[in-house]
Amino acid sequence: MSACSFPRWRAGTPDVVEYLFRRLCDQQIHCVLTFDRVLDAERLALAVRLALDAEPVLGCRFIERPWRSYWQRRDDLDSCAPCRLEAAFSLDDQLQRFMTAPCDPRVDPLLRVFLLRSSVDTICVKVDHVAADASGLRDCVALIASIYNRLGRDPSYRPQPNLDGDRGFGQVLHQFSFRDKVAAAARLVARRKVGSWHFPATGEDRDERIIVVRHFGAERLAALRAYRLQHAATTNDVLLAAFFRALVKVIDPPRTEPLPVGFSLDLRHYLPRQRTDTICNLAGAVFPAFVPRPDEPLDATVAKVRDTMRAIESQHPGLAGAIGAEVLVKLGLPWLQGLLGLVIQSGGATNPYFSNLGGLGTRADFGGPMITDGYLVGPVMFPRGCMLAVSSSGRSLTMTVGFCQSATRRADVQRVLDLIERDLPR
Repeated sequence: MSACSFPRWRAGTPDVVEYLFRRLCDQQIHCVLTFDRVLDAERLALAVRLALDAEPVLGCRFIERPWRSYWQRRDDLDSCAPCRLEAAFSLDDQLQRFMTAPCDPRVDPLLRVFLLRSSVDTICVKVDHVAADASGLRDCVALIASIYNRLGRDPSYRPQPNLDGDRGFGQVLHQFSFRDKVAAAARLVARRKVGSWHFPATGEDRDERIIVVRHFGAERLAALRAYRLQHAATTNDVLLAAFFRALVKVIDPPRTEPLPVGFSLDLRHYLPRQRTDTICNLAGAVFPAFVPRPDEPLDATVAKVRDTMRAIESQHPGLAGAIGAEVLVKLGLPWLQGLLGLVIQSGGATNPYFSNLGGLGTRADFGGPMITDGYLVGPVMFPRGCMLAVSSSGRSLTMTVGFCQSATRRADVQRVLDLIERDLPR
């Protein structure tokens, strides 16, 4: 049965939520991989095209409706060229242009691959966050690699379309008892009020988009691991503490109330296999808040973050947000857009955000060509927002910050990264 036999799929609640968040950022996430040799470009292009059949929603457009938005299968998949090859004459500049190009899920392909060729190959896999989160992006890379390898053994191979996957929060909610859900909803209603803050900006222009990338090598990664073990903390605790400290020094907010930092969650953690049956969104967030103390040592901030995050972890983090999203989406897209507009005006939508996009793992296996470097890249935030996106491989840690230079000073972003680098253990 072909994917086109089912030309329409209902958008899940996470899809609608991420579609709304396009007002805050460009909602594009990327995976950059460098190989030790060249790939078979024609086979890669076919693998990308077949991935749009294997996971049919990736070959769709988002159709906005007041209620029941949906995914509509495209009829131009054979001509939209989701995989492009280009000679690598200025790798960083070419990657920047590809990663920062504006995209619209109602018009543009949801999955695209950019192949840059020199004596070796570098590929950049782009996925629209409206269709998939960071785990979904890693699944996309693994799917393309799997199809690429199968085509190497059997050029006539065609994958079976995945038509039955669940795209909603329901698969998470089903893992909890009624009592757990009631308790989470009560915490949502009784949430403690905290302050709001935002990154410095001179206006609202969304032009001159750029992504700053900072790599940390094996020695710094080893030092970070040793430090977090010494302090009974996680890597996220240490990085979040360093990010918060840097923000306080750059933004210089009032020091009279706790200030929140968004922290991304992968709700697959609650599923039996910690994986979904389809490539999708299953992201959540919590907003731990800390009182700024710019003069305290890193150890004290890490301890504060560690203890706050452990308390959050004991309360099924992300469950309340999933419940709230399922309720709010039923009110309709126009109402949600109005509500988000009010939140943006109040400043509550531009609190800084930390996202650990995770590691590449072992599933990105393209057969003979070996991956020598790889990292994930977060979205470009629109003015007054700031997201630190982190990813890791076995040998390195990468931080990225995407922003609009027309309204946000590059020097401020660089200073945040410099302060984090200075804080992290050596």
